[in-house]
Amino acid sequence: MTHARARLPKTLQVQLPRDLRPIQERQSAGATVGLMVPGALIYVFKLHGSEVSGAQHFVVGAWKQLHQSIVGYLGSSGLFARVGGNLAGADYVLETDVLHLLAHQYHTSREVLSIGGYFSAHRRFLPSATVTLRLRLRTRDGRVIGTRVVSGAFLGGPQYGRATLGHVARRALINALFAARRLVASWALADQHRGLALAEIKARYDKQPRFTFLVHRMLDARAGAELYEVEYPSGRVVRRHLMRGAPVVGEPGQWLLSPFNLDGVFLPAVVYAALSAKVAERFVLRRFEQLDVYRYLGRRAASAGGHGPQATGHR
Repeated sequence: MTHARARLPKTLQVQLPRDLRPIQERQSAGATVGLMVPGALIYVFKLHGSEVSGAQHFVVGAWKQLHQSIVGYLGSSGLFARVGGNLAGADYVLETDVLHLLAHQYHTSREVLSIGGYFSAHRRFLPSATVTLRLRLRTRDGRVIGTRVVSGAFLGGPQYGRATLGHVARRALINALFAARRLVASWALADQHRGLALAEIKARYDKQPRFTFLVHRMLDARAGAELYEVEYPSGRVVRRHLMRGAPVVGEPGQWLLSPFNLDGVFLPAVVYAALSAKVAERFVLRRFEQLDVYRYLGRRAASAGGHGPQATGHR
């Protein structure tokens, strides 16, 4: 038994996404253009606004590829035995609504042409993209497990232009799908423990002479987390991991009994409670005042000499 990852023999059907975007996002649009001719010798040309990509510009067959991306991302979570678009009788069904999917780049220009000379001024802002998905997970008999909206955004660099708005949109979509994968996996994991008592789950740990659990601390600027797999009851560090984009839990430098696994999937509250009760038999845990997680202070016999995995002798 391990806290690092959870595997459930369940299948997931991913339905085709529904396009619920506003009409303005379904059609591409260019910046507005103006031309003023106040006199025969002076011409003023103005352009301002956003170049907006419609779905047809960021990828060919956008919705089919979006569907394939969702299947791929959820399949890579490792939580489900099988993930696909046409799984008859699957244990879970995921419905996805695309509320927003937009890439745009704002720019302005002004040009004045006359016999006396030529003046030109241009401003081109960095391209950006936003993706908003509404997820709904239900069982095959129609019971809704969870519904939530997730978003992803991406800001392109100076090298991005109108021809690459599609790339910017895809990067935003990847960010949204990364959040969706963790969310759907958390829902399914919580559903598998629905109705189980704390004592029942703790008994599973009690039957295991050895198992591993995770402790973590956030990196500076919360860019990720440093995680250690710790063996119970020895306190030996089995493995060290660096997780970029980890769920933000705690302050940088503070060691916690991690409430999520190596996939970034949050443990159900009853599972975390059972785990912490078992770990507390051999290790020092301290509850945060405002967070529903525990500080990890190492083995009881060594807790006075240091905090976190370093107290077990690992460097």
